[in-house]
Amino acid sequence: MDKTKKVHEKTEHLRPIIIEKKIWNMQYFIFALLIGVIIVASIVTILFLFDLTIMSAIAMVAIFVAFYSIFLFFLIEPQILREIQRQRVVTKTYERPIIKEIVKEVIKEVKKPVIKKVIKEINKPIIKKVIKEIKIPVKKQSPITKTIIVEAPRKKLNIPKYDFLGSTETKTYHKSSCRLGRSIKRKYKESGNTERHFLSHGYKPCKVCLKVKKKKEKTAARKKRPTTKREKRKITRKITSIAKRAAEIRKRNKTKKKENTTKIKKTLDKIKKISQDTNKKTTQSQKQIKKVESKINKVEKTISQK
Repeated sequence: MDKTKKVHEKTEHLRPIIIEKKIWNMQYFIFALLIGVIIVASIVTILFLFDLTIMSAIAMVAIFVAFYSIFLFFLIEPQILREIQRQRVVTKTYERPIIKEIVKEVIKEVKKPVIKKVIKEINKPIIKKVIKEIKIPVKKQSPITKTIIVEAPRKKLNIPKYDFLGSTETKTYHKSSCRLGRSIKRKYKESGNTERHFLSHGYKPCKVCLKVKKKKEKTAARKKRPTTKREKRKITRKITSIAKRAAEIRKRNKTKKKENTTKIKKTLDKIKKISQDTNKKTTQSQKQIKKVESKINKVEKTISQK
């Protein structure tokens, strides 16, 4: 069903929006330019005619510029232009027709199909299980033989071990444990068990592995060497200086112990005085509490009698 639609309109006025803009008065712009040219020309003529110092010239220019800027501000004064934008909101409401559907119950007769049951007899085949013994000939297998190859133990190679290694390129010899001796190539390598072999052929000892050994030997030789008078004097001086230091340290420790004992005695005396004062205060406070309790009991008795 199509019906005519009704329309309702509502208008709402919102707050106006105000926009302010500054507009410069450009009517007297040419006049302001002419005045500026005249001021510049006057400054130049004054500078040529009069012999002014730098400070006085700067002050004169600053005065002219300040005067011209004030004059321009009043001549080209900005005007404020306000734009007011008013807004209006129009709301339209349409009334649609209400369509109702009417449902009617219709009863129809439906014919159901008739189902007939038909039973048929079917002959099924009968299956019987029959067990028969079948003899299968078994072939006897011959025993399997495997051949295992065992390698004979290898003989250890008698590689000789040398204590020293030398290089024919650099003409230096090293210990077998030295890292520099291991880095020698095979074609330049020469081995030996004694240092005499290398020294006789003009080799030099290594500065890494053999110098350390020599230093240790020198120190051991110095220790074994008999001490001279100078060394004995040095040793006696060291012993006397050590004894003096030990005596000074003992004296300091004794003085510190005495000071600590005196401090401990003073602290103990203070603790005793504080404990005595606290005991006196507690006894006084207990007496005051008893007096107050006696007064409270008297007041309670008088109240009970009344």
